[in-house]
Amino acid sequence: MVGGLHIERRRVGVADLDAGHRASAPCDGDPNDTTGPVKTQVVYYVSGIESGQADQYFTDVRKYWGSQRWNVTETELAVQSIAATSDGYQLIVRHGNAIDDGVGPDVLILGGTSPCFSRTATGTTTPLPTVVEQR
Repeated sequence: MVGGLHIERRRVGVADLDAGHRASAPCDGDPNDTTGPVKTQVVYYVSGIESGQADQYFTDVRKYWGSQRWNVTETELAVQSIAATSDGYQLIVRHGNAIDDGVGPDVLILGGTSPCFSRTATGTTTPLPTVVEQR
């Protein structure tokens, strides 16, 4: 990580960055499903990017994903890309100025969802960090 960057976790959905506001979601998309498999999702906001450099970070993330031979789809030209990994995870990178929640143009949103798993396997004693700071 480049010095000066700050990463903060937000509890929002990955698919459209505001769906569900929870860490896991039913795999069938039905919010009333309380028994079927679920997937875990997390979103981080990356701030502290030098003014005007967010485009380069966006491009670098996409290039890295491509170098891993992951299937990368640009869902909104120069705004949002999604990668599907070979082991079933989905990753997202999005420009901060593309959403209307007060996030400026020099912020990137990085998110991910896991493959589906049994609801009985949810829970952990080591939750994801809410903030990651470069020292």
